[in-house]
This record gives sequence, C-alpha cells and structure tokens, in this order.
Amino acid sequence: MAITINTVYQRVLALANKEQRGYITPQEFNLFANQAQLEIVEQYFYDIAQFSRLHENDTDYSDIVNLIESKMNLLEVASGDMISGQSMPGDLLRLGKVISAGYECQRVTLAELSLMQRSSLCYPGSSNPVYYQQGNNIFHESGHINHTYSYIRKPDPVSWGYVVINETAMHDPNATVDFELHHMEETELVYRILTLSGVAIKRTELAQFGAGLLQQKTQQEKS
Repeated sequence: MAITINTVYQRVLALANKEQRGYITPQEFNLFANQAQLEIVEQYFYDIAQFSRLHENDTDYSDIVNLIESKMNLLEVASGDMISGQSMPGDLLRLGKVISAGYECQRVTLAELSLMQRSSLCYPGSSNPVYYQQGNNIFHESGHINHTYSYIRKPDPVSWGYVVINETAMHDPNATVDFELHHMEETELVYRILTLSGVAIKRTELAQFGAGLLQQKTQQEKS
C-alpha cells in the first residue's frame, strides 16, 4: 500500500498551522519530503546493523530486522548479468549480493585481494569468488565472466503537484508523485518533514515539535 503524498501534506500543514507554528509552501514541502524519504531509507541500514549486532538471539528483535528488510524489499532491484569493471546504476543506494555461478561473492579491499592472491588456501576462484569496488565500478575475481547482483535503489523523487487558483495552491493529482515507502512510514515522514521545515524556515518551536514527536515514536517502537 503506497503512501499518498497528499495525505502527508495535509497532516504536515495541519500540525504546522496548529498554534501558528509556521506555514510551509508546496515547494518547501516537496524539498523536505524528498529529504525525509531518503533519510528513512538510509536509516534502515543502520537499524539492521544495530539490531542484528546487539540482539542476535532475541526473537523479538529478529522480528524487527525482518520487518525492516521487508520495507527495504520495496526498493530492491535484481540485475541481469554484470561483467567485471561495469559501472553501477545511477539509482544505486546500497549494493546487495553479488553472485557468481551460484556462489555469493565476498567483498574485499584491494589490499585484501592482494593478500588472497598470494595464498594457495584463500586464492580467489570459482568456489571462492570475491569482488572489490573502485568508485562506481565493480570488479570481480572468480574465473567467471558474468555475475548477477542485487541492490537497494534510491526512491523516486516525490512531488505534491498543484495549480494556483485565486492565489491558493490546489492539489493536482495528475502532477503528483507519491512516496515509495511502506505504509507504516507515514507518521515518520510527517514528523521528519516537520523537523526539516522548522529548521529551514527558522522556526525553532516547529523544529523542536517535529523532533519531539519523532523521538517519542522511536522510543515507543523500541520499548
């Protein structure tokens, strides 16, 4: 279930206008909405690392990791064949698994690769494939020409489309692009956009209001 940007926009305006905390223009909202969406996706990687490291044998926390992974899967892309030295897609956010002939490739640094190539036990090959990254290019050492890979892409830019009628911005569904996040992230989006908006328009009370709501939500999720 997609998150409609108009719903988020109306919630943000309602909370921002409460007690005259400040008006957010459509242009500002679209800017902050895209920033908030990207922040949420990037937070997934940190949360998975944290929960996996601290609670490896805890079923409850394992469920949290599974939930985060299910949210990330909405942005997962499975590639076709990849040759060594190939540039990664422009929408790549985080590389997933690189597969060679059914084996998952280990990511190494150039220094580690050099050490492996001098070892008969760890020499990279068809049953011990590795890859390394230089800039936006992936190089693999496995003895095979083609590989496949998966990655988490950046979400498409969102936009609250509108037309101006009598000096008032009115929603235009035909010019609107909704969020690509899991429907459970709607409240998080609202709070993050409020925080970003308060900082940008120099309304300290609005920024603190949004940050407070976000902190409260985070504590509830971890309790």
